[in-house]
Amino acid sequence: FYLEPSGVNGLIASPSVNPGFDGVTSAWGCSAVNVAAARGTAIGSGQANTTSIVRDPCAAIGGGGVADLAAERADDLIINGYSDWYLPSKDELELMHKNLHVAGLGGFSANAYYWSSSEIDATTAWRMQFTGTAATTPSTGAKTTAHQIRVIRAF
Repeated sequence: FYLEPSGVNGLIASPSVNPGFDGVTSAWGCSAVNVAAARGTAIGSGQANTTSIVRDPCAAIGGGGVADLAAERADDLIINGYSDWYLPSKDELELMHKNLHVAGLGGFSANAYYWSSSEIDATTAWRMQFTGTAATTPSTGAKTTAHQIRVIRAF
């Protein structure tokens, strides 16, 4: 869904049916805990954000009281032999919406919210409602709220 200007590297979204959590929603997690290393929003920061969330002490104690953290699901996933999937950053999620969903590609749930890996503060993170319009922008959501996830990987 994204190709860098060099034309060599880019980002790919997982298939519409994500093994192990198709149709299952997850909380971002780590509520009331700052995961400052997961605040990258730019293209290319999703992997580092996801790694920071999974390695944060809140993940080790059950996500700050939240089970099934979105980042843990992404980090544990293996699809077609690839195990380097992660939650997209805010900007990566926005590109996925624009380049896939708005174009009618990817099998995304209509009007569903999807989590990014980008934290705002101790209680909120970036999410995006996948509407049919390119004018839609990411919004904030409580980390304890369950939303869809769609993982990505770099190539």
